Amino acid sequence: MNKTTTQITDEELTAKLKESHLASSEKETLEPLIPHMDDSEREALMGLIEEASDIKNKQEAGEAKYQEALRALNQEYEEKMNTVIKEEMKNARKQFEAKEQAEEGKELEEIESELSNM
Repeated sequence: MNKTTTQITDEELTAKLKESHLASSEKETLEPLIPHMDDSEREALMGLIEEASDIKNKQEAGEAKYQEALRALNQEYEEKMNTVIKEEMKNARKQFEAKEQAEEGKELEEIESELSNM
């Protein structure tokens, strides 16, 4: 398969390099070399620039997926915690009511005992 190449000026390649996702140190090293590059070196540099762009895009897509998964996990956790809290509140209320009824029963027995002793 023949690869069609397009001539790119030094200025265009420099602009693409500056806009690329390559490390700053790599950009600084490569920029002064651009005027001295032959076609194969220019193609290799364009390949590096495109590869860096692809990697950055994949990282951003991965980060977006991670954030969405994290949101879903947090929502699931919150729902489960709300369920647990509601159950605990329900159990506490039942225990309180049972204790309150037992105390009322004791008071009633005491009153009945006092009345029968009169």
